[in-house]
Amino acid sequence: MQVISVVYNMARSMLSDMKPTRCGGLYPTQGKIMTDRESRTRAVRILAKSIYKDLQVQGFDEKQIVALATELISEVTNTISKDSSRDEKAHATA
Repeated sequence: MQVISVVYNMARSMLSDMKPTRCGGLYPTQGKIMTDRESRTRAVRILAKSIYKDLQVQGFDEKQIVALATELISEVTNTISKDSSRDEKAHATA
């Protein structure tokens, strides 16, 4: 369970209160102001790589990491499905 706590804290710190930033370094947007969406997309990509590396270091194999990713996708899919059902019911009664 320590892995989940570390991942959760990393995600919160990387994605909270992000503002447009100037991108430097080796990225294609070098010197350009990044929008909030671009910043978040970049942060998610970095977070995914970081989580993957951390899980490998902690001894998880590829199958276990894929299982984690599958569970995350399942959670998102369930949430989207519940939201869609709720929206459909609201429109039906309106």
